[in-house]
Amino acid sequence: MSTRLRLLSLDGGGVKGISTLLILDRIMEEVKNLRGQGDGMKPLPKDYFDLAGGTSSGGLIALMLFRLGMSTTVAIEKFETIVTDLFSPRIWGLNLHDFDMAGYWVGNGFLQLKSLFQSRFPREPLTAAIDKVMEETSTYEDDVSNKGNNKLLKEESGRMFMCATRIDKSESVLFKSYKPPEDAGSSEFENVSIADAACATSAAPTFLPHVAIDGVDFWDGALINNNPIHQVWEARYDLAPPLPSDEDQVAEEPTVSCIVSIGTGYHTEAGELPENILNTIATVMSYSTNTRAKDRDFRRGLGRLNRRRPKDKRTKYFRFDAFIREEVNIDDWQKMKILREDTEKWMETKGKDEIKECATLLCQ
Repeated sequence: MSTRLRLLSLDGGGVKGISTLLILDRIMEEVKNLRGQGDGMKPLPKDYFDLAGGTSSGGLIALMLFRLGMSTTVAIEKFETIVTDLFSPRIWGLNLHDFDMAGYWVGNGFLQLKSLFQSRFPREPLTAAIDKVMEETSTYEDDVSNKGNNKLLKEESGRMFMCATRIDKSESVLFKSYKPPEDAGSSEFENVSIADAACATSAAPTFLPHVAIDGVDFWDGALINNNPIHQVWEARYDLAPPLPSDEDQVAEEPTVSCIVSIGTGYHTEAGELPENILNTIATVMSYSTNTRAKDRDFRRGLGRLNRRRPKDKRTKYFRFDAFIREEVNIDDWQKMKILREDTEKWMETKGKDEIKECATLLCQ
């Protein structure tokens, strides 16, 4: 672990997580070039970040890259497979999206109707996809044999966590791949399985069913922390030296070199005030998933903190979030081509210089 920590925060957004992965893939490509590795494999994110935290799709990405140790190249391939299997409407086992545009529209109509009575999608395709991914990619023997039933906690893996929302208390719970220090608080879910944690961070109401873990019900983390930047920032204390036994002795503050936050793409900022009650409800609900507002809040707070620190103790903050030409629902995997095209365009224009700056810092 580096003496100056490097942290990674990954937003939630369903299928839009492909944009997150493409940006991180470009960062790792730049790192490879700066290292002079030529045509070699891209470096692994777990070797360049001390901790990653994610919500929903961001949680799944953190799982793949850090707990399972994938490269971004492999993670992109597996992510596309997972979301396609997960978000395909099925009747009697038939994937309606296999029947061209007619199947697409009939399938989406079926999902809208289904959401009035229960979640649109079952849990099973996600757990099956996780089992398959672990069997194919994990370097740990117990992962390959136990698959999704294996514990998320594995100290020798990259450090990561997934955010979920505890329904009974309306509070965040972080499922971690590492054992946190005693002062971090409760560790009641440290035996959670990979499958349960992945399903919990993904359990968006109306889309996927809530998840029960040790008798506690969870929805996805996006209800409170769709942008988990503050959770990642607070988790830096998990990586600090142990607290001194003498309570009067000042504990060492962890020094963070950089914190990188990656969104899932945005289409528009908040607009005018809504004119009717339905639009008002929709607007209020959208506030809970407003990742760009969290970005601005964190940027202001960190800026004030940095101005009160010596230069060698300051933290560099990077926020990457591509502009997407149209709104994309979290389950609309058939628009991943648009997400790819627009993210690539953004990385070649507005995001290009800062991506290079980020890679340069990671190489130091």
